[in-house]
This record gives sequence, structure tokens and C-alpha cells, in this order.
Amino acid sequence: MNTKGADKRSVLTRESTFFIKAQSVGLSALAIDWCVSNGVFWLSDVSKLATGSGLCAGGVTSFLLNRFWTYESTLERSQDQLKRFLLVWAGSFILNMMSTELLFNIVELPYTLSRLFSAVAVSVIFNFLMNRFFVFGKGSRLLNVKNENNAEVCIEGKAQEQNFNRSGDA
Repeated sequence: MNTKGADKRSVLTRESTFFIKAQSVGLSALAIDWCVSNGVFWLSDVSKLATGSGLCAGGVTSFLLNRFWTYESTLERSQDQLKRFLLVWAGSFILNMMSTELLFNIVELPYTLSRLFSAVAVSVIFNFLMNRFFVFGKGSRLLNVKNENNAEVCIEGKAQEQNFNRSGDA
């Protein structure tokens, strides 16, 4: 049996699942962002305020859905992930603000199209890669647990923690 081929298919399936879930989260965050930013723009007619407000609402949505659904990282290192997420979110915020203003004020697209094009481009390219490999990637899934000799060891993820605890209990 060719285990290398099976391993590659397994990795491809896992990465495809992450990508599909992350894009679903991106669409959900975009919907929240879209509603908030267009509502604020309608009320204030200030594009920067509208864009910033929408990005904040979308960012909260993105972190929570990615953490608990896409990457299923409910147990480990939430503060570390939040710190990394805030760094990525700040980069995303800047990219969205700049590209929206460029499209709205220089290219003179309507505000709603400017927000849509900016949000989709930043989400699919920048946010997915940064969340996948920096915020919720392998390094963020490392746990410190105690082995049978009460020494701290570092393992990866929930499943391995459960296996470790079972083998340590035996």
C-alpha cells in the first residue's frame, strides 16, 4: 500500500477543509462588516468611519468563528492566539482601509463596490494565509502537559493531549 499517496491526500483534504471553512468564515465576517459599514456610511457619509466600524465588527466575528469552528482550538493558548490575531487584524485593517480609500476616492468606484472588492481580496489572500499559518497554525496548537513523571512536555493539539493522557494513565 502506498502510504505516501494516502498521506498527501489526507493533507490535501485537511487543507481543503481549512480553506473552505476559512472562506465561509470570511463570508460571514464580510456580511457583518458589510452591514455595519454600509449602515454607518448611510448615517454619517464618512467612508473612513464606516470602513473602520465594519472592520471591527467583522474582526470579532472572524476571530470567534475561526477559533471555535475552522481550527477548533478551544483549549489551548487563547491569549497567544488573540495577540497574534490582533497583529494580523491590524495588517488587514490597514490593507482594507487603504484599498477601500484608493478604490473609492481615486478610482471613484461606489463605496459599496470599493468595500466589497477590498474585503474579498484581503480576506482570500492575506487573512487566510496569516490565520492558517501564523494565528491558528501548528505553533499555536502546542500544549504543555505533565507526563507520568510530573515533567512538563510539549505536545500538539487536543487529540494528542487526549492520547497522551490515556497512555500516561495506563
